[in-house]
Amino acid sequence: MKLIITRHGETDYNVKGLLQGQKQSKLTENGIKQAKALAERLKDEKIDVIYTSMMNRSIDTANIVNEYHKFKIIKTELLNERAYGDFEGKYGDKDYDIPNFKERDKKLRFTPKNGESVVKLKKRVKKFLKILPKDKTILIVGHSGTNKMILTVLLKTPLKEWTKLKQDPTCINIISKKGRKAELKLTNDTNHLEKAGIKKIKDVGTVY
Repeated sequence: MKLIITRHGETDYNVKGLLQGQKQSKLTENGIKQAKALAERLKDEKIDVIYTSMMNRSIDTANIVNEYHKFKIIKTELLNERAYGDFEGKYGDKDYDIPNFKERDKKLRFTPKNGESVVKLKKRVKKFLKILPKDKTILIVGHSGTNKMILTVLLKTPLKEWTKLKQDPTCINIISKKGRKAELKLTNDTNHLEKAGIKKIKDVGTVY
């Protein structure tokens, strides 16, 4: 199995510095350019199936890539970004009404009100990975949090280290998986953006 894991393009929430979570948000003009550069990079890649979350930003990015492949895209809630509940749509630390949110969130079972814990996210991602077809090349168009968790689960890294991973808009990660062994071939690669002269903003729309 070969997994090509990418993140959606830049969104209006990213630009504004809002925490997205499972709120819907739109790709910016720059985000659409990023997705088109990603599509150009992947146009000759042999892909058997495409999975996305139920979030518009993921679906729209996948649709742009799919213009070269013409697959029926499989949408699943299992790939949705982590739910941050009442913190979604807020501006960084100054809007968080729980003191020391980041410190509390490092406790992997901490659950934001109406949201989900890191432990619950891991269980959801593991459930997603179990439904993937074997011996296929799979494109996953996900989110910063879900992508980091996929990498964490497959590479069997300590869960407490998951936030140290970085996922830029439309970055590419490639993992080769045989049986229980997974090998990381590429991570957070955005050469397609640099080559196209497309800017990357500082992504402040996530907690970490």
